[in-house]
Amino acid sequence: MKMLYLTFNAIDDRSYGAALRSAHIRDSMMQIGQVHTLVIHAGLRMQIDADWDEFGVKRATYSLLGFSAGARRQRAEIREWVGDVLRQGRYDAIVARYLGLARFVPRWAWRRLVLDADDIVKTIAPGADVSLRARLGLRLRNLIASLAARRAAHVWCVNPLDAHRLGTTRVSLLRNVVRIPPANRPRPDAVPGRLLMVGLFEHPPNAQALRWFTQTVLPALRAEIPGVELHAVGKCPPALEAELAGRGVRLRGFVADLAHEYDLASLVIAPIQSGGGTQIKVIDALAHHRPLVISGFAHAGFADDLKHPEHLLRCDTAQDWISHCRWALKERAAAEAMAGRGYAAVRAYGSDTLTPTIQATLLAVSRQSP
Repeated sequence: MKMLYLTFNAIDDRSYGAALRSAHIRDSMMQIGQVHTLVIHAGLRMQIDADWDEFGVKRATYSLLGFSAGARRQRAEIREWVGDVLRQGRYDAIVARYLGLARFVPRWAWRRLVLDADDIVKTIAPGADVSLRARLGLRLRNLIASLAARRAAHVWCVNPLDAHRLGTTRVSLLRNVVRIPPANRPRPDAVPGRLLMVGLFEHPPNAQALRWFTQTVLPALRAEIPGVELHAVGKCPPALEAELAGRGVRLRGFVADLAHEYDLASLVIAPIQSGGGTQIKVIDALAHHRPLVISGFAHAGFADDLKHPEHLLRCDTAQDWISHCRWALKERAAAEAMAGRGYAAVRAYGSDTLTPTIQATLLAVSRQSP
């Protein structure tokens, strides 16, 4: 098979959840046949590659966002570029990460398009101070996204709930996955009192979650347990850094060895309350054998396999967060035993589970379309 893959992320980027998923999908596609990759994202200036690099990659960046004449012109130019690639390559199937990238695929090629919808349906955090206009706007956005997704030859959903919301039979569940490190790998001892949160903090749901935990939960833990400190790993905007300064949070930014940061954490948290898809940070923490406390929202996408309190601890209120984190930090042996059970259960989300579903979908699409 010959396939074209559209993604936002560089092929070697594994620094956060969406980048990990992009890499896993491409790796699985490469086990099936030949893959050419178009990396398309915003940049400082408009630029389009003419030639494939040694890894079969071309890149395009656009410098203007929104609906101005210049932005529309840039999008049209990239769409024409994608069309030329498709005509020259004669691909059996096309895979696009996110609906935003699928919009660069000409309509005549959608009969060969597989859409990795990921966060096709977005939500608002419970209790968030959001206007009625914004709520109606989000509902309209979700409706338009769902209608557009139905035009694709097939849709992959990461969250079981989204498969029902789309209203099409050409849909299958392609869960988020992680690479599972060996259980017996050498690891340093965890640092007592160290909490870890991983995420791209330029993403509003992650920023909101970090802010909420720092304001609502962390002070109570620091008052009761000496040495408690939250390490936040992932790119963070300067405004959020300034806001959280002096509150017991170390904003680490990008780290070269994320596995080492998991090893040093006594507890991993995922207090995400809104967004779309499922949270890779949940299964990544368990894959690294760490005790985990998460929100009900973050748990929902994995609830069939990862159970509270056997594998992790789920929180529905602020008091749940305080009591569950307190228990995990104080009862170290019991928390590590829970982490061991979580590690065993998360093997169902190993990266090797992606390939059969991807192969079946792409073979079916290539056979159905000329």
